[in-house]
Amino acid sequence: MEGFHAKSGSNFSAQIEELDCNSTNAPSFSPPKSGDPDHIITELPDFSLSQPQIPYQINLLPNPNNGAFQLETNFPLAEIEMFKVINLLGTTTYETKHLPSNAIQLPTYAQGVHFVMLFLKDGTVLTQKMMIRQ
Repeated sequence: MEGFHAKSGSNFSAQIEELDCNSTNAPSFSPPKSGDPDHIITELPDFSLSQPQIPYQINLLPNPNNGAFQLETNFPLAEIEMFKVINLLGTTTYETKHLPSNAIQLPTYAQGVHFVMLFLKDGTVLTQKMMIRQ
């Protein structure tokens, strides 16, 4: 039914208002018992519910920091295609395509506001503001 959504593992009940008996995907049901107006669905067409997409999340700890920080994500680091740190002028101050650990130590840094950018393999770009202090 249009507008109906269920998550994997959800419990719900449904009632058939109209049934197209000519449909190849029509569910089968047991006839109502005497005095029982409800139809009980005993077999449904084959379908699967996909897992809901959880938004990507990143966190930098500590923030502010001195150029050393931890990158926390709710997805594997292997999903990161490129990791960049840029300053307020848009200049890339650090960049790598291989992030072996979530512990980051910037080789050179300047004080001020920077942006950590993650470019994921699926095309998603995540940005988090970070303050660097000495």
